[in-house]
Amino acid sequence: MLLEEIKREEYVSGKAEGKAEGKVETKAKDIAFILSYKGHVSESIRYMLEGEKDLDVLEGWLKLAVEADSVEDFVSKIH
Repeated sequence: MLLEEIKREEYVSGKAEGKAEGKVETKAKDIAFILSYKGHVSESIRYMLEGEKDLDVLEGWLKLAVEADSVEDFVSKIH
C-alpha cells in the first residue's frame, strides 16, 4: 500500500510539474506572437523568452508586450 501511495504522489507531482511547464511555454509563445505584430522578433529575443521559467515574470512581460509600441520598446522595458 505504501508503494502505491508513493507512486500516486509521484504521478500527481509530475503531472502538476508538466502543467506548470506547459503554462510557461505557452506564455512565452504568446509574448512572441504579440511582439510579432509590433516588429521583427529575433532569435535572441525568442531564446530569451523561452529561457525564462518564472511564470510571474512572463505574465509581467506579457503585459509589457501588449503595452509596448515596438519590439525594441518591449526589450528596453524589460531591461
